[in-house]
Amino acid sequence: MDIINFALQLEVNEENLYRGLPKKIKSRNIRRIFKLLAEDEAKHYRTIEKMRNTLNINLGETDILKNVKTIFEEVKQNQEQLISQTEIIELLKEAQGLEKKNEEFYTQKANEVPKEAQKKLFLKLANDEKKHCFLIENMIKFLSNPTLWMGNEEYNHLEEY
Repeated sequence: MDIINFALQLEVNEENLYRGLPKKIKSRNIRRIFKLLAEDEAKHYRTIEKMRNTLNINLGETDILKNVKTIFEEVKQNQEQLISQTEIIELLKEAQGLEKKNEEFYTQKANEVPKEAQKKLFLKLANDEKKHCFLIENMIKFLSNPTLWMGNEEYNHLEEY
């Protein structure tokens, strides 16, 4: 399997994971976060697909962390009751592992592709995957102890990552 096909499969796997997780979560706001992650992975897929046909590729910036901060603020404002959900946290840890592996894959492949445009795209994808890891880490902390997490200063810097 070539690099492009492998990258496409990575994105499909992650998108499917994020589209499946919300079925197990009660909180509408947390489900929205998974929808945003799935949309980011779908955007990655479309961008990689374009790479096949052109070298003029622009992935654009992801604003997922800014959007998620707004969602967490709504959770706090609505005083949603969230309990530690062990099964969801385990799935999140699995997703975080996938994101980390994909970040490493894109970083490695950026050094192997012959064209500068491809290198830039792979590095951008690696950076997006890193942001997803950061987001998932914060979701795990949030679901483990929402009250403590909401009072944490780190929360106030989600969009600055």
